[in-house]
Amino acid sequence: MEELSRAARARAEVEAPIREAHVRGDLTAATTAALELYGDELYRFLVATLASETDAGDVSAELWELIWSSLPSLEWRSSFRTWAYVL
Repeated sequence: MEELSRAARARAEVEAPIREAHVRGDLTAATTAALELYGDELYRFLVATLASETDAGDVSAELWELIWSSLPSLEWRSSFRTWAYVL
């Protein structure tokens, strides 16, 4: 259980720039920080899932628009990473 706590603390530390911008209400900065942190990972996930770089590019663009528009409702009950994958 303690390992999970360490992992959760580490994830919170990594995601601090996203959360700080979100708390300030700066959705552009929060989205930019999230894109810098998770953009490549999410894109690779989409390529693997869709088996097409073209489709992954299209879906990725839609995902980041959805993330940006959904950020006001983010309640931080999970990591940003988990929340983005749910979207």
